[in-house]
Amino acid sequence: MPVVGRPDEGWRRSLYERLCSYGEEDYAPFHMPGHKRQARPGILPEGLPWKIDITEIDGFDNLHHAEGILKESMDAAACFYGVKRTLYSVGGSTAGLLSAVFAAAKPGETILMGRNCHKSVYHAVMLRNLCPLYLYPQIDQETGLDCGYQSADLEKLLTENPQIRAVVVTSPTYEGVISDIAAMATSARRRGIPLIVDEAHGAHLTVRGQMAKGICAQTAQTASEDARMPAKEVSAEAFVPSAVALGADLVIQSVHKTLPSLTQTALLHICMGAPDWLGEAAARYMGMFQTSSPSYVLLASIDACIRYLASPQGIRERIGYAVRLRRLRERLRGFRHIRLLEPAAGHRGEGIRQDDSKVLLSAEGMGGKEFYELLRVGYRLQPEMCAGDSVLLMTSLFDSPEMYDRLERALIEIDAGIAQKKFGAKPPKGEGIRRFVCPPGRAACTPAQAEGLPAKTVRLWQSEGCISAEYVYVYPPGIPLLVPGEEISQEALSFLRQAVENGLNLQGLQDLSKERIRVCAGSGMS
Repeated sequence: MPVVGRPDEGWRRSLYERLCSYGEEDYAPFHMPGHKRQARPGILPEGLPWKIDITEIDGFDNLHHAEGILKESMDAAACFYGVKRTLYSVGGSTAGLLSAVFAAAKPGETILMGRNCHKSVYHAVMLRNLCPLYLYPQIDQETGLDCGYQSADLEKLLTENPQIRAVVVTSPTYEGVISDIAAMATSARRRGIPLIVDEAHGAHLTVRGQMAKGICAQTAQTASEDARMPAKEVSAEAFVPSAVALGADLVIQSVHKTLPSLTQTALLHICMGAPDWLGEAAARYMGMFQTSSPSYVLLASIDACIRYLASPQGIRERIGYAVRLRRLRERLRGFRHIRLLEPAAGHRGEGIRQDDSKVLLSAEGMGGKEFYELLRVGYRLQPEMCAGDSVLLMTSLFDSPEMYDRLERALIEIDAGIAQKKFGAKPPKGEGIRRFVCPPGRAACTPAQAEGLPAKTVRLWQSEGCISAEYVYVYPPGIPLLVPGEEISQEALSFLRQAVENGLNLQGLQDLSKERIRVCAGSGMS
């Protein structure tokens, strides 16, 4: 890995600029893709990136055997993040998570995973034929929201189950709750067990790589001026530290979720403390789980995004973004009938933190769906999602000040409208479910074993006591509520019914009417 101090030393050429330049040259493209870098009026519209969409031709390297421009870009990214190696993914965080799980555990071994992990981790467990044990997040008694993992729970499970070969946790959660990764890494490393962190929603968190260190100090003062805030109130470490700096072995980030990059782009970081065998295996599986024809448009997007992050301008704007978020959250706390939900607030002493970039709101007397539609239709503000009686807004450092102003004006009107009983006249339906972790169910067999058993179809609401043969999850965020091999309890069915009553979108069921579920034959009712 090259040792560099400035972005221009690590990236000698911009992939995007090189692609644009090549697109203007007169090479006759006797190669893929089939559009041949041409727009055709009425067929292939102008404005789409036909000219820079190429395949692995001379001069543009190969993601699966990087030696040139892609290797330079990934090496420079690793230097920025302060890790051994960074691998680009055009298959989202899903490809990175599948690769990480396959690298860390062999078929038949036991893996400890957060019960609120993304469905891709569950898919990896099934495909790899692993035996999952679950680490449950603590639940905030006031809001019902997931509030991160307690490191003591992890320590206890590792002590009681010495057969565990890897740990996978999600931090930040979909709602922005960040667990004490440093403490968890200590517990895992003491036993020689890899810690994998799904940081898909945390690509914007603070890193301490060589580039970042060199630039942050000299830009903090300028950033404070840009944000019109006293320098003493601005820190170059504007957000909570990323798991890459806290002892994790493999960290997966979706750069498209919170950073300026195209959908489907992600990173797999092999961190400094990771054993060599783990990094080598992760890289090998990335070659298996990604397409053999990666999009250069997506790769250029990743390259451009990290160049921007590593530039003085990017760091200035990132600090200004953090300052704007703090101010926005302070103003949101001042409303009378609209509440800023901060699930981590009561658990800070346990190492739990809140990511300011996730704005979770509830409105008095309104269900989440009603609040969501009011923002979307009435004010043309498109939230990320709604769940129960809350609405989630995702922010980015590319948000304009005008966006925040529009949001604040809309919330002022809605808050006043609630006071005047203009909004929220009907009580919210259901019980205001917000969390995405189903109550524990008895594991009758592993997901892979369930996959191999004969199955039958029964009515969903009459499936108590049956063993599920398929996943049921809410998307977004894609956390399974039922998992193949788990017994379907009355508590789980009640949880699912609440989700449906609150307008959440259940997915995973083969029956698109959502009235029937596949279960293992011979289980439950005949």
